[in-house]
Amino acid sequence: MIGAMALIAGTGTAATAAAPVRKPAVKKLANPGVVQDASTGRWVVHGTGSWANHPVSESRTTDATGRYAKVVGRRLLAAEGIPSWMGSTNAQGKRDTSIWAPSVLRSASGTYVAYFAVTVKGAGSSRCIGTGTSTSAAGPFTASARAIACWKGSGASPVDKIAKEGKGFSLIDPTPVQLASETVLTYKTQRSFKRNGKLVWHTTTRLLRLDPNDPTRTVANPARAGGGSIKITDATSRYIEENPVMVQRDGTFTLFTSFGWYGTCNYVTRYHQSTSLWDKNSWLQAKHRTVPFPKKLNTCGRGNAQVIGTGGDTWAIYFNGHANRATTKGGPKNLYVGAVRWKSGKPVVRSVRS
Repeated sequence: MIGAMALIAGTGTAATAAAPVRKPAVKKLANPGVVQDASTGRWVVHGTGSWANHPVSESRTTDATGRYAKVVGRRLLAAEGIPSWMGSTNAQGKRDTSIWAPSVLRSASGTYVAYFAVTVKGAGSSRCIGTGTSTSAAGPFTASARAIACWKGSGASPVDKIAKEGKGFSLIDPTPVQLASETVLTYKTQRSFKRNGKLVWHTTTRLLRLDPNDPTRTVANPARAGGGSIKITDATSRYIEENPVMVQRDGTFTLFTSFGWYGTCNYVTRYHQSTSLWDKNSWLQAKHRTVPFPKKLNTCGRGNAQVIGTGGDTWAIYFNGHANRATTKGGPKNLYVGAVRWKSGKPVVRSVRS
């Protein structure tokens, strides 16, 4: 995610100063990527860090909204076999091993695949989407030689090759999901530039169909016979739309995104809906709605959300927030877990575990 300081008029706030400080489910775990371990039934949450050391937490039971263990540091990528395109180097030759927003999917063949944003050799701070495979939901993952998504001419041999918008262009926030009948990946593109002397951001969400048995590969979709991604959101604003997460409930597809500035309390979860997954026009014309959260929820931010279908009408939501308004520097690092209900087909956060 992007750290910055700004305020968004009209979006509301997460809490008032008088409200009690809510205890997070997990401390210091940002950009949650959630997967259920098939062998134990417990839920594993991965967070932003480096490929040699990133935060991981696990539910103490099979209840997705239950208690979680303290963060432990683990390798995300196995030390051997990291491809040369991953990790830009600075003037001193030091390699950037940072990993943003790792998220994990269990394939139809039983293998776990991690998706993550990593800097690209020779491209400074610009990032693309890599993958890795493991027999364990917690990893470590053996890095794939090719990027799953990157720009043309990147040197990463991407499976999904898209046009580069210009200097500073990045692909981040990958989230895979198994829908009712297909496996898909959503990710974000971003680039900043000046307009009338002010900094603005162009952000998009792209959608890929994955091979369910080998989700490091793409397959043909109704819009792209060659398996390329389609653009389903497109916004230019002083604020950022990011962290796309697709879910399906009955015949409706819901795309959750985060909107605002990662470094402030005014960082919210929004959603868009369509009944046609591969009709890009229906997505681009869809209305943006803010997800309702409980009143007086003192988490100081409610973005970076991942929503998980756990059966029935009650689903789980994982999101980041600050403990209170005095600790906003550096972006939200606390993880909160709540329950989502569907009201007339619309998502509503009914409760957040304290």
